[in-house]
Amino acid sequence: MVESVQYMKSSVFRLLRLECFFLICTLCLLPLEVFSQVVLPQGIWHPRLMFGTVSEVSSEFSDEGKLNNIGRYNQTFDSDFLKNQIPEFGVLCDLLNEYSGSYELCDEINLGSLKFSGSPTISYIAPVIAYGVSSKVTIGVAVPVVSMTGNVSVEQVGSNNANAVRAQIAGSSVQAQFDEAFDKMSNADLVAEFNKALDERGYEPIGERNFSVLGDIQLLTFYEYYQTTYWNNYLQLMFNLPTGPQDDPDDLMDFPNFHQTGFRLKNHHDVRPYRRWTLGFAYSYFWKIQDTTVKRVPENEDDILPDEDRKESVTRDLGDIVTLDIYTKYGLTDFIYVNAGIEMAHKAKDEYSGSNPDWDYDLLERDTEANWIGGKVGLTFTTVDWYKSGRFKMPFMISYNYSDILDGKNVPKQVKHEGSLLLFF
Repeated sequence: MVESVQYMKSSVFRLLRLECFFLICTLCLLPLEVFSQVVLPQGIWHPRLMFGTVSEVSSEFSDEGKLNNIGRYNQTFDSDFLKNQIPEFGVLCDLLNEYSGSYELCDEINLGSLKFSGSPTISYIAPVIAYGVSSKVTIGVAVPVVSMTGNVSVEQVGSNNANAVRAQIAGSSVQAQFDEAFDKMSNADLVAEFNKALDERGYEPIGERNFSVLGDIQLLTFYEYYQTTYWNNYLQLMFNLPTGPQDDPDDLMDFPNFHQTGFRLKNHHDVRPYRRWTLGFAYSYFWKIQDTTVKRVPENEDDILPDEDRKESVTRDLGDIVTLDIYTKYGLTDFIYVNAGIEMAHKAKDEYSGSNPDWDYDLLERDTEANWIGGKVGLTFTTVDWYKSGRFKMPFMISYNYSDILDGKNVPKQVKHEGSLLLFF
């Protein structure tokens, strides 16, 4: 009995394997696409400034396709949870229930809950420059700077009824056997022990974040291989450079989606049934190149916060992405255009391997296969037609786009507001 009581202090209130993995998933954004452009005329420069915000990333579509908010990680410390996590508590619980008979007092124990709250907001700004090498080929480069602001917090909520349960055995012959255990349960500070567990395992504390980083630079080439009055077909080749920060295995609130190397080939097919109306579709394949990164490899499926000694430089092959876009653009006037589109995508699961034959690297691949359907609407003001007709001295465009993940599996919600200013000279 004494050993069970002592174990309770060192284990029950230290961590109880809370699901803090959500803080990693919170920022698992899709690769930032900061460049979208048709082929430019030869000799034309096209600077562009893009800026936007991404919110609701703490809400995620589960493996079953259900949208869950950050509250899905709240944890109640009731009798069932304690018994499942700590066998010694189950022994103590059986003794208490045996004494209380049909009342089964241990099953009434509830120490309260840990509640997680907060939703970080991601913002970005990306200067872009493109140049028309020929009438069919355009090249460009985009340099995104990404920032995160927000505060993820954890608090203890609900009532702790340990003393109320103890009162039901007050004055009995067995009270003294359980007093030490009930003392520890009634004084449990779940938040303090949770933070202590993060520190003991070498993790950075969760809380407020406000920082900016250089993201992955993108190099692009556009090739127009077919054009008529009504048709326009072109290829877009994007090379993603690993210039952004690497994933920090000790920080649950960093950016884990940068420092990736890959190529994406996208084929656009546009038709113009009317001068101001464009219908189109595009399909793409994003090939991620195998590389290495430092990860904490879990011991088993229940190991949500692996210890520092589980860190290893592993080989990773991030899942390739296949997409299909369907879109339209319509000119309400010669200077106001509206657009809408839908994207359907599939991402293959990630694959990891390492040098330790006793470790299960497949655990790093859990829930990394993803599907999603996204929608997008936008508005553009343009002076291009005015410039061509001599009514305006400078051609430029100002655009706003709203996009959202409407449905999916293993993907964050991602509500995006994006603006851009485009110039031509």
